[in-house]
Amino acid sequence: MPNVEELRSITRIVESLIARTDSGPFREPVDWKGMGLWDYPDVVHELMDLGTVLSKLSSSKYDCADDVADDVRTVFNNCMTYNTEGSDFYSLGESYLLRFESMFEKLAMYGTSDRGSRVKSERGGAAGGLGQGPPNLEQKKTFAENLFKVNGDDLGHVVQVLDQKDPKALEAVAATSDDNEPNVEVNIDKIKAEVFWELDGYLKKSMARDGGLKRKR
Repeated sequence: MPNVEELRSITRIVESLIARTDSGPFREPVDWKGMGLWDYPDVVHELMDLGTVLSKLSSSKYDCADDVADDVRTVFNNCMTYNTEGSDFYSLGESYLLRFESMFEKLAMYGTSDRGSRVKSERGGAAGGLGQGPPNLEQKKTFAENLFKVNGDDLGHVVQVLDQKDPKALEAVAATSDDNEPNVEVNIDKIKAEVFWELDGYLKKSMARDGGLKRKR
């Protein structure tokens, strides 16, 4: 049975996000055709927007607040996946995601003990990384494959981000005379979840931009 009170509470959260003056990019589906963003469907695989979430709530399409939260996170994660880190749109998506997580955590604290424990567990560890938990083996495998395929500049960006945010995930390796790439190795198992997902989105965007071609060795 749907938890009516929880759904009513998270509806108010979604409505409050939509009511913000700067929420325009998230209120309706991204008009990627109209804006000429032809690579958008290749980079973003699950389209979602706050208007759609609210419509699904009104139509009783959700059984619990956690399902709503997953869709809301998708809205902002899509924004961060498609846009370059540090850009205005990326920063806007990140700020909205953090705002939503704060509001959702407060809702969980007053909900059932099971869900309250679940949210605390997710946010207490690495899973607090912007709404996504630790990657599974298949996701790590895909990450590793994409890491091998991107060009040298994109690989350098990955190394730079890890050096700044998660240096423990970088391991020194012996450089060869004909190797101009950074003489470090990325240990995917050591990357913190929030950094993993940030770089995962970056790699996918790079792959879509370059047509999935392998970098020259």
